[in-house]
Amino acid sequence: MTNLGSSKSTKEHARISGNVVITTISLSGVAINVSVSGQPVNVSGSSVFVYISGGTITATADISGQYVVSVPSYTIKQAYDTGNGALNLSYQSTSPNRTVVDCITYHATSGTTTSSELIVTLKYGGTSSAFFTKIYTVAMAPDVVSDIYWVPQTEVWLVSGDIINVGFSNPNSCNYGAMIRVRQL
Repeated sequence: MTNLGSSKSTKEHARISGNVVITTISLSGVAINVSVSGQPVNVSGSSVFVYISGGTITATADISGQYVVSVPSYTIKQAYDTGNGALNLSYQSTSPNRTVVDCITYHATSGTTTSSELIVTLKYGGTSSAFFTKIYTVAMAPDVVSDIYWVPQTEVWLVSGDIINVGFSNPNSCNYGAMIRVRQL
């Protein structure tokens, strides 16, 4: 399963919106049995909305044209930094499972006018710091950038020991707040 709600991925037939799993299933039969944490849920009509808090979904049905997929649960993790000097914010994956980068945000009270770049890099666990890979950059001065909300165009997966980093020299000493948000499986 590679899609955890990414609007960019079309590999799966389900998406997550908050705590709600949304999926489309074409039924060829009449009966559909759904249980949440072992408790049956009655289904009737053409649309079914089931709200779940901390449970496991099991579904059986006569289905044509679609797949029933299980969506793994995940935990949101975030790293923050604020200040008015150089920005050097990192998140290191410590999960024994995989982690996917959700977004990176940057907000400043004013934009910088001195030539500089905000750089997002990825370091694979076990390699030296000389082997950071640049995955996103923004030239901050030409448009006097003060706000960035970056969502990777393709999923960026981390394993234990991998580091995602946001760096910016902040030459005009703008007050800022920055965040890295990931989903840890």
